[in-house]
Amino acid sequence: MKWYVLLGMWGMFSLLMVCLLRGQPISPKNHLRLGTTFNPDKGWVDNINPEFIMSDTVIEACCGLFTDPGGKKFNYPPNQDVTMTIMPAPGHLIQVSFQRFDLEYQSGCHFDYLKVFNGANSNAPVLGTFCGQSLPGDFTGNNPDGALTFVFHSDLTIEKQGWEALISCIPITFPPIADFSSDHVIGMPGGVICFQDLSVPIPSSWNWTITPAIVTFVEGTGPYSRNPKVLFPFPGVYQVSLTVENGYGSGCMIKDDYIQIRNYLLYEDFEEAGSGPEGWSQEALTGSVSWLFMNGSPAMHPPLAFQGSGNATISGTGGQTLLISPWFEIDSFPTRLIFRHYQEAFAGWQDQLSIVYREDSTSPWIPIPGANWNGNTSTWVVHCVSIPCINSSCQLGFLGSVSGGYGVCLDEIEVMHEPAILDLRLMLQGLIDPSTGQMLPARDENGPIWNDSIADLIRISFHHTNPPHQSLAPVIDAMLNTSGQVLALLPGYLTASAYLSTQHRNSLETWSAVPIPLNPDTVRYDFSCAASQAFGSNQCAISSGVYALFSGDVNQDGVIDCNDLGIVEQEMQFFNFGYLPSDLNGDGIVDSNDMAIIEMNAANFLEVQKPS
Repeated sequence: MKWYVLLGMWGMFSLLMVCLLRGQPISPKNHLRLGTTFNPDKGWVDNINPEFIMSDTVIEACCGLFTDPGGKKFNYPPNQDVTMTIMPAPGHLIQVSFQRFDLEYQSGCHFDYLKVFNGANSNAPVLGTFCGQSLPGDFTGNNPDGALTFVFHSDLTIEKQGWEALISCIPITFPPIADFSSDHVIGMPGGVICFQDLSVPIPSSWNWTITPAIVTFVEGTGPYSRNPKVLFPFPGVYQVSLTVENGYGSGCMIKDDYIQIRNYLLYEDFEEAGSGPEGWSQEALTGSVSWLFMNGSPAMHPPLAFQGSGNATISGTGGQTLLISPWFEIDSFPTRLIFRHYQEAFAGWQDQLSIVYREDSTSPWIPIPGANWNGNTSTWVVHCVSIPCINSSCQLGFLGSVSGGYGVCLDEIEVMHEPAILDLRLMLQGLIDPSTGQMLPARDENGPIWNDSIADLIRISFHHTNPPHQSLAPVIDAMLNTSGQVLALLPGYLTASAYLSTQHRNSLETWSAVPIPLNPDTVRYDFSCAASQAFGSNQCAISSGVYALFSGDVNQDGVIDCNDLGIVEQEMQFFNFGYLPSDLNGDGIVDSNDMAIIEMNAANFLEVQKPS
């Protein structure tokens, strides 16, 4: 080999290494490309950037030219399905700027297209789907990996020139902004939930906190893992927080009531890929089509599951197949099914879904009335269906009938008892009218906040019977009428016994004395008939046989003390009007009547009483 050829190759290699290893941002004015030599007019080498041709690969680069599968000189080839991820150098974010773009145009970009994903794989959020000749623009990997992923598809005909885009990197010089997601937010006791860090720019450390802390980190992960996996052993509502750091500072994200672990009769999110979830089966009635378990559908309609990375889908040109659930026990109570559904038509061809049930394995399948969908659904929708089973056991079948549409997709299947009615009775000390024994409606300067028959808004929570008595469901906001009655619907998955607690804007939080059975029926509890109906008998006597929640916890810190008294005293001096927590008797003004209540209760050092 000639010495000048070797020298030229060494020079090219050196320039490429400078480009790849320095990790410096490259602008359109100084970008480098392969293929030319020193230009004395420009004072630098022109066109020495490496060319990265679209292929099934992952690359790390901070400069270069990114092209379609045909490269710079040729049109892209037909019948392509290619995925490429571009990773940045450590401490950087990838940036890709399109300079030229030409793909076969179709209004929905179904023939040829380029998809851009904000992350290290095609499960990341989609930044856009592009075809035609309009430049897609600039994209930055604003994600925990700092990466961008590209998916290219071409059909069997019409190949265009493709694209050229410049690759560069943006250095990270500021603190991260914390964010995260999970593969699902609703589950059953004993299930594992996978969390994914979404903090940007790229953090260097992670600290997860889950409250209440009765969970177990599994599969080798822990509270300092980037993407931990967590087992939730008990029903409840959990707060999740994430603190992240890099060399420039830290950030924190807290999500209250983020994870809900529920006592479902049946729950399936299809996160187990491949053969499908345990206990489920399928039976072909006609044809040979099968239900698949994947993210979205084979034709990418939809492209993603309703939640997480998996769903059930069936598609084809002809056939009917049942997706059969495990058996579940309903205990002869009314039961309902909630599920997510997607079935998009293709060129007039429409698939169908219907639901059947049976109560023993030897009985024929029975159609559920009204549970039949034969229209176009081009987005995920939620259906709620009453299940006609009347005995103790039941099994469901989801019948997918395919005839050339984009297929039928199912996700997030929930079976639970019908909601029970909560009939709760309680009184609020501050709102009692001594002349009638009823409560007055809370007011502001213009009159009743709600109406003449509503005393005020209260909040109801249900708690596990065992310590630390975490919440079993999101808080229920309900109206308390002037006679002391609250009527509300309880979530159908609350089927065990639970402590009940009530909160009001200026009353002391009060817990039931004992756990209350939450069978799927009408649930009744009366705080007002005896002080002992509250945990620790923490109520005040209003009249013979009538008791009320203590008023005066203005700042809602769980105790009525001088801090609450100080708030009322200050607002009384300014004659404050309105719907205010310091207005204990609810007449729309803070005055001496409110002071009389707070002085009495603060002197008794009242505080929340609840099981330890």
